[in-house]
Amino acid sequence: MKRSRWLLYSLSCFILGIALRSFWEISSFIFVNISLVFLAIALLSSLTEEKPLKVFWPLAFVSLSIALGILRAELTLSAPDKLRVSRDTGEIVSLSGIIKGEPDTRENHVKYTVLVKPYNERILVTAPLFLGFGPGDKISLRGKLQTPAEFPDFNYKDFLLKDKIRTVAYYPELGLIEKKQWSFLGGVLKIKDKLRESNRVILPYPQSEISAAINLGDAQLIPKNIKENFSKVGIQHIVAISGMNITIIAGILAAVLSKTKLSRWVFFIVSIFLIFYVVLVGYPASAVRAGIMGLVLLLAEKVKRQYFAERALILAAFLMLIFNPLLLRYDVGFQLSFLAVLGIATSAPFFQNLLKRFLKIKWLTQITAITLAAQIFTLPILIYNFGIFSVVSPLANILVVPFIPLIIFGGFLAMIGGIVSEWLGIFLGFPIYLVLKYITSLSEFLANLPWSFRTISGVSVFWVILYYLSLMPAAFWLKGPAKIDSAEEK
Repeated sequence: MKRSRWLLYSLSCFILGIALRSFWEISSFIFVNISLVFLAIALLSSLTEEKPLKVFWPLAFVSLSIALGILRAELTLSAPDKLRVSRDTGEIVSLSGIIKGEPDTRENHVKYTVLVKPYNERILVTAPLFLGFGPGDKISLRGKLQTPAEFPDFNYKDFLLKDKIRTVAYYPELGLIEKKQWSFLGGVLKIKDKLRESNRVILPYPQSEISAAINLGDAQLIPKNIKENFSKVGIQHIVAISGMNITIIAGILAAVLSKTKLSRWVFFIVSIFLIFYVVLVGYPASAVRAGIMGLVLLLAEKVKRQYFAERALILAAFLMLIFNPLLLRYDVGFQLSFLAVLGIATSAPFFQNLLKRFLKIKWLTQITAITLAAQIFTLPILIYNFGIFSVVSPLANILVVPFIPLIIFGGFLAMIGGIVSEWLGIFLGFPIYLVLKYITSLSEFLANLPWSFRTISGVSVFWVILYYLSLMPAAFWLKGPAKIDSAEEK
């Protein structure tokens, strides 16, 4: 077996180990012992048999990889909760810490993630607007600490756990201890603020908020009714930074550079841009995944090796989970992003071969195939977490997705133009406004159809597991040799 195959199976089993420990109390020693048994059988067979039982070598290797995954998850899940004794007591505590990441600015408040020293614990602090704190600033905190709430329809505690946050504080007294003079993240966020300000000048509300979500990752300010309409018609993914955004922008940049004297430096320039853009949009799971896969694609082209989306996807999952195993269980965005790409990589060629018998328009066939593949793979997670099944989703995606490249490329061009001149930005942004107006009107019309979506509640995790146990073998069996140009656009 090729070394690349061994590596692929090893990473896959490591991820499986994290998944097992994330949902069940399983000891890594079970799989270590199983691995040792297989290893002993393989060694004895090699020493005593004319035809050794080679099958036990990979079984030992697989068992050990699963054990390492379980152990990695265990190290994070069993980490001591050093602020537990200070939570929910009603007492005022005084702490200090460093602001990590971009402040999450909402309509009437801002949320800071504060890394508290010396406990090395994260607190999500809700505070008034316009305090002026930024990433890297050292601040003091005086207030009451609480455990995140668990609502009947939303587990806020689990939602924050994906970011390793187990404590929240609402409107404590905050003070600046030391201002961070300069940081890479701070510099990137200043550029983002310029783009964000330009976007709000050149586009009216609410189109400006949708554009900011698609291009800058600012989905939190989209009006609630528009979010609900997007969810009902199955196009909520367009306002999440994904591989489509990164593929379009990086592809255009690479195409432009290849026509200049900088063609020899395309790999390095585009790689730096990918890192910059992932930081710019706040490094959500979907963007990090797409960034890693993009870097793997660039590296494959650089060293003249064939690129396989499934292998790049598994590598991206491994790199993300080894740093934060909690993503697999607690980050729905992580689950949807990886399942969508896996569906596209394994099933879209099958659907495209099937559909091209009836649809003669190539781009329509591709979009329909990609939509069906992604939705089949993400449907159980969407229903389990959000309780909505969109009947009109395939139609809505066919009518909306072709315009996303225009919004991404044209939106960035308009924002940059708006920084140079307000009138230039408005001129460049007018087509973007028309497209966004079309999308909001279409989603509202489809969402109001009496049969457009169905609410489904009480779905057991057992049925979700059974669905994927049935789907995965079928998808890999049906996978054909056909390739599609847009396989990385989700």
